[in-house]
Amino acid sequence: HDVQADLLARAVRRVALAAQERTRRNEYPGMYTGLYRQFGISSYRRMPAGRLREALEWLERWRDDPKVLERELSA
Repeated sequence: HDVQADLLARAVRRVALAAQERTRRNEYPGMYTGLYRQFGISSYRRMPAGRLREALEWLERWRDDPKVLERELSA
């Protein structure tokens, strides 16, 4: 799980920085919280291996459109 946790942490950082360049806001806290809420985990290490790809895809959608997080969490 450590390799998986590292991969997920790097993806979150990369996507947060890309979103921050576009919005000029620190997007990391919202993305971090959203990921944990969306997948019901309390740390990167708790991400089930079978859901890693889904989490990475969620992050990519978020990178492309930060409003995705707001829509998914309010649904």
